[in-house]
Amino acid sequence: ARKGHELPANLTTIYQQLRESGVWTIDVGKDDLTLLGAVKGSPCAHGAKVPCGTRRAGQLGFEAFARCYGKDSIRHFKRPTDPYLESLSSANRSLFPMYRHEAETCDESREVQTQGYICPKASQMPQEHFIDNWIASSATELIRHAPKDRPMFVQVNYAGPHPPFMPTPRMKAAVAGKSWPLAQNSSSLDEKHQQLIRSNYAAGIEQIDVLNQAILEELRKRGRWNNTYVCILSDHGEMLGDFWDASTMFEPFQKNSPWQAAISVPLACTGPGIPAGHVVNDPVSTLDLASTVLDLQGARSPAGLDSVSIRDLLHGERPAGGRVVVSTLHDQNHSFSTALRRFEDGQVLKFVCCIGVCPFGLEVREGVVVPQTGWVRHLFNLTRDSS
Repeated sequence: ARKGHELPANLTTIYQQLRESGVWTIDVGKDDLTLLGAVKGSPCAHGAKVPCGTRRAGQLGFEAFARCYGKDSIRHFKRPTDPYLESLSSANRSLFPMYRHEAETCDESREVQTQGYICPKASQMPQEHFIDNWIASSATELIRHAPKDRPMFVQVNYAGPHPPFMPTPRMKAAVAGKSWPLAQNSSSLDEKHQQLIRSNYAAGIEQIDVLNQAILEELRKRGRWNNTYVCILSDHGEMLGDFWDASTMFEPFQKNSPWQAAISVPLACTGPGIPAGHVVNDPVSTLDLASTVLDLQGARSPAGLDSVSIRDLLHGERPAGGRVVVSTLHDQNHSFSTALRRFEDGQVLKFVCCIGVCPFGLEVREGVVVPQTGWVRHLFNLTRDSS
């Protein structure tokens, strides 16, 4: 769900299908499926009609959950509106206003208008109360108390690697002294700013690596490790300034573009029957995990599910090839679709189709009017070109 937009209540979810198959379903973190409850008044107060973070969780198919909003939402809330924000207020009354203040004051650059990227200062949030620490801690707690006699599905949605990119001192120390590759075709973007942006982004990613260890250890304690599949992925990438010189209409940050930095994400899985070191170079979609999870569990797939199981690919079978993988966005100033396909000669081609202009990021540069009509088309050979 995007802010006020929610998953329709009449839409069958994979979580419902898994629960109907006897699976204990757990959801933690920023899932963006629905609003989490009231956003006015004091929704997290004791005795609230709909306790914050609980709205529609059961209807979506979750047996246990600890859902929260993303970092960008804090600017809209004057009081805690989800369990994470409530945990800040409960731990120390100063933490919630600190979190809100930091989200509004991190930028110190006139060169970049997109907020949340030029953040030279470290967050003063205690590490144990950083949003991703809360998400990982909640996940381990829910796994620990899950019934041992039922199969389990866990979805952990981290919120940290999103603007504002303001890591804690411990997170900054973990990447201190490292130099990062500069953005592609971005010589006019200050090199120090590029290093700062990429270092802060990397700090958030490396923190997730640390936190995942605790979650994996809790899974091992259940005694079913040899019958457990784990996949790590992202719902989108980050432009991080790529093509700054070529982007005259947009600041190339965030995800709102058809280029590989935004739409191509890692997908790494481990589990029974998956060969060690096995690499699949064929295009697949993260949507395919929906059908794959149902397939592995033997659950029924909802009618019309736009997803294909990649179980055979994970288990090392040769891909059939020829399938088209699509990524689409339709929003104000950002309307595009991409189609990727591997051909019999091994080459992967990518077709990009945009309305008006192909965007490079979320924010439109000051004074620019983005065309809203006409079609722009590009064809790339990803075997030779990384666009």
